[in-house]
Amino acid sequence: MKINYSIVIFIFLFSNCSTKIEVPDCISDNLTDLIIRWGYIILEDKYIEGYELDSFANLYAIKMENLNYIYKKKIGSYEHTKYCGYLLQIRNEFIKIQTLHSPGDTSRFVEYINQINNTNLRALWNPKFQTVLSKGFREIYDSLSIDVGHIQ
Repeated sequence: MKINYSIVIFIFLFSNCSTKIEVPDCISDNLTDLIIRWGYIILEDKYIEGYELDSFANLYAIKMENLNYIYKKKIGSYEHTKYCGYLLQIRNEFIKIQTLHSPGDTSRFVEYINQINNTNLRALWNPKFQTVLSKGFREIYDSLSIDVGHIQ
């Protein structure tokens, strides 16, 4: 039996060239569409500017009007351990403070969106005031924003 080595080599190379996208360990099957978003919102104009993390820990700069993207560009990726730490911190804060809606003309927000189980949580606060309820979300917002500067 003759073996065509060029075909074997081609198959070997082709099978090794496919890239596997790794999902962080903290992402289960029911979190594969998870979005973590933070930034500021101008309520009157329904304009959002900020950042977004997907379930693969990819970081995007975003701009939205009426919840539609007008700009979305990948600017990097979070290290998986750091991403999972933020995810846990955000979940815990939403469990502790289930509702935070203290808007100003321009407000800051942290958002947790999981389309698989129809979950959309948004903490919204006026940055002019440092209330007790917004403390945890302000810390998350600040940490995420500082890390963006290290990723870019």
